[in-house]
Amino acid sequence: MTPSRAETPINRWAQLALMVACTVMLSNMQYGWTLFVNPMQKENHWERAGIQLAFSIMILLNTWLAPLEGLLVDRYGPRFVVMFGGLCAAAAWIMNSYAQSLAALYAGAIVGGIGVGCVFGTCMGTALKWFPDRRGLAAGLIAMGYGLGAAASVIPLAGMIQASGYRRAFLVFGLIQGLSIFIMGAFLLKPVAQKLRATSRAAQVDIHPSKTFRTGVFWMIYLVYVMIGFGGMVITAQLGPLALDFGVEKQIVTILGLSLPVLTLAASVDNFANGITRPLCGFLSDKIGRENTMLLVFSAEGDCLRRNDRVRTPAPGIRTVRGVDLPVLG
Repeated sequence: MTPSRAETPINRWAQLALMVACTVMLSNMQYGWTLFVNPMQKENHWERAGIQLAFSIMILLNTWLAPLEGLLVDRYGPRFVVMFGGLCAAAAWIMNSYAQSLAALYAGAIVGGIGVGCVFGTCMGTALKWFPDRRGLAAGLIAMGYGLGAAASVIPLAGMIQASGYRRAFLVFGLIQGLSIFIMGAFLLKPVAQKLRATSRAAQVDIHPSKTFRTGVFWMIYLVYVMIGFGGMVITAQLGPLALDFGVEKQIVTILGLSLPVLTLAASVDNFANGITRPLCGFLSDKIGRENTMLLVFSAEGDCLRRNDRVRTPAPGIRTVRGVDLPVLG
């Protein structure tokens, strides 16, 4: 008997490619936000804390509504949830482009948070169901799209903000991103999980959410994710304000013959490094295990922080001036 198209391996890779593309188009909702903060503050004279509250609202709704969105995906499939999320993503940035008050900005953040959750949560969960045998790689590729998408688009986004203002950038990129997700979402299929064989025993275990919440492993992983996510979100949202406070927002840096403002370059490099390491770690976790991969990555990160602190902390009697250690006299 010839397998149907929905059951063939090539179909699930095509589905994965569509979902990665959806997260690529979604990424600026989170990682491009910092580019808008300073222009919004300058034009509207809003408090920076008030502007950043909109980002917090979006992240809160994006994360805490994910279980509900997951239930909808289980019942109706990924297609309509992602399509709805695409419409919300477009509507959120269109609302931001016309916002004349913080209240209007917060309304856009609510719609945007729902949209991000619908798209990212659905793509991540669906990818894991299509690839029970390569869960690490599938999750890493979905997460990669969310990071690399911003790295690829941050230069044109920053350019449009500079040339046409942040309102037009919100409008144009919101329409492009949201409608692209809506169109690609129409081609998503519900995974045929029961007909895909997993190579590991763990991938075959299906635990009800009520039992999951009663396990210590779940809460430990949740705590680790919260700690990692908190640090990442703070830096992601504050890159623009930090550049402004340090007076380097418009400073031009030339690397490999390419000249870019410091903020644009920092956002590009940060998102590129953030995105490219995700599928690598996912692939590695499929090979050596999730726990071993986390141990390796967290140990390396801790060692880097330790070395960085050693470099930045001068010895007693030494003062660092422009990166040079000089003895303190007198």
